[in-house]
Amino acid sequence: MIVSLHPHFKGDFGLTLPIKSLSEDRTTGILKNARAVILPQSVNQEQYAVCRRFTDCIFPNYSNRFGFEGKAGNFLLLDKFGLPRPKTLPFESVNDWRRRFPDPDRPPLPRPFVLKNNQGGCGFGIFLITNQDELDQALVFFQRQGDGFVAQEFVDHGGKDLRVVLIGDMVKTYWRCQNTPGEFRNNVGKGALIDLEGDPELTAKGVECVKDFKDRTGVNLAAVDVMFDQNRKKPLISEINFVFGRKGVGGVTAFRNMFDAAAVQWLKSKGLRLFH
Repeated sequence: MIVSLHPHFKGDFGLTLPIKSLSEDRTTGILKNARAVILPQSVNQEQYAVCRRFTDCIFPNYSNRFGFEGKAGNFLLLDKFGLPRPKTLPFESVNDWRRRFPDPDRPPLPRPFVLKNNQGGCGFGIFLITNQDELDQALVFFQRQGDGFVAQEFVDHGGKDLRVVLIGDMVKTYWRCQNTPGEFRNNVGKGALIDLEGDPELTAKGVECVKDFKDRTGVNLAAVDVMFDQNRKKPLISEINFVFGRKGVGGVTAFRNMFDAAAVQWLKSKGLRLFH
């Protein structure tokens, strides 16, 4: 029996996500008999753990998601598996920064460098640091947010980066190109344009890099952002987005269709099939 907790994927039996319902005796009995479980991206760590108590045959594979979300978590995941990435230093707080690097003339990375809020997306809480005033303003922001952040070396990417979207065994790619003067962030929310063609040679290198990421981590549903230094042309993984926008892969309906096809293909690879 294939159990689906995904609101748009029809399994042999459907369940809802709240922990209370997953803990009920009836639901527990259903999960005990599940040969596989299909989950949505919105699943949280506790819900995933409940499902893992009954089976490790779960799509998508999030065994290396929880504990590795956010900018600091991404760094820990990439570091754990020895994957290519920009030099990154995580900080728990502004006080942690000031304790470790009290001399303003000796920052942890050569300028320019980037500071990124641990949580958030669409370019929110990301600062390019070229001087002390910009650093002071960024630290004030992080102090108000009360969350951790990372310092990351600036990669001279020429105003574009590659997003590689993993959906099961499917791979979708697009470039995010920023043409706004003075804007270094390549987020669509910050005015970047989507280019579905891009540089074929660099795209191939980026896909190879992300497939290696998938093979090592097991992660099979994520949008992975890859940057290329204009001089070295070496792919560097800058971020892993376990929840991501649909625009670059054709919209919500297209993504749902791809997810359904990927889940069915994954079931076949396990020697399983739906009965409906």
